[in-house]
Order: sequence, then structure tokens, then C-alpha cells
Amino acid sequence: MTNEQDADNPLRERRILLASDGSMPAIAATKKAIDLAVLMDAVVYVTTVPERTPLTILEQMGEQVDDSRYTGQLADGPEVAREYGLLHEVEVRELPMGPGPIVGSILKAANEIQPDMIVLGNSGRGGWERLTLGSVAEGVMRHSPYPVTMTKGWDKDELQDLLAIAKGLMRPSLDFTR
Repeated sequence: MTNEQDADNPLRERRILLASDGSMPAIAATKKAIDLAVLMDAVVYVTTVPERTPLTILEQMGEQVDDSRYTGQLADGPEVAREYGLLHEVEVRELPMGPGPIVGSILKAANEIQPDMIVLGNSGRGGWERLTLGSVAEGVMRHSPYPVTMTKGWDKDELQDLLAIAKGLMRPSLDFTR
């Protein structure tokens, strides 16, 4: 069966691709992806693309301060999605990607699984990516042949359950090796 035939098969599982780097916009996107998966009876595939752009120590510290205001540490996007999925009886599968251009890697992951939808936050926590806020989200939306849902902003009160999960999956807070 070709990929096109698979996509047109009404019996195939519904799929949502979640791009998550563990940032606050990605945590908001995780909530949206899991909520949609419940409604669609879908499996969530979560991917994180390691950033190739080296960060200075000051950039790394700035990212950690930004994230720790909300979670207390850096969150692991796929782990948070898995745990949140378990709470809502949604199957979450990790789709690991190697380092590379982030937009291209997300689109490659989408082509591999042919999702019914891609969900991502409007910005992430990338060094140079911050200069062009939302450049990843914009690139995915512009080039994806699949529907894209982008979350913008977040309400801390609505994300309390996810933030509690993120706090429970603590990573060392000052890891300058990534």
C-alpha cells in the first residue's frame, strides 16, 4: 500500500504530530494536541529536533530563567506529552529526529507518519530562532501539506496539570552541554 493509499484509508489510525522542545509554547501545544487526540480518537506522535545552533552561556542561562519561572526547570517535551497522554488515555509515541534544520526535520517527520494534523507552539526556545520569533512555526505552516494548528500564548492556570508533570520530570537546571 502506498503512502497516499494509507492516508485515504478510513480504517487507519488518526495521527497528530506534536513538535515539542519543552518550552512554554510547546507545553501549551501539548495540551492542545492531547485535547484534540481525545476528540479525534488519535495517536499523538511527538518529536523534538535537537538544535544545531550553539548557544552562548548567557543564552542558555536566559532560556533556563525563562522556563524556570513556569516549570522550575527545563521540561522534556516528549516525556511531558507521554505523561499527560496517560492521564487522558491517549497513546503518545516518540518520533526521534536527529539534529538538523528544525523546519525540515518536522516536515520530514510529518511525511513519515502522514498526520491528520500538526500541532506546535508559535515559538520555541532556540538561540538564533528567538531573533525571528516563530520562524519554525511559520516555516512549518508555510510548507506543510498537512493541516497545522499553532498555539499562541498560554494561560498558566489552564496549564497547571501539565506544569506539575513538567516539574516532576526534572532535568538539571544549569546544563550547558546541549
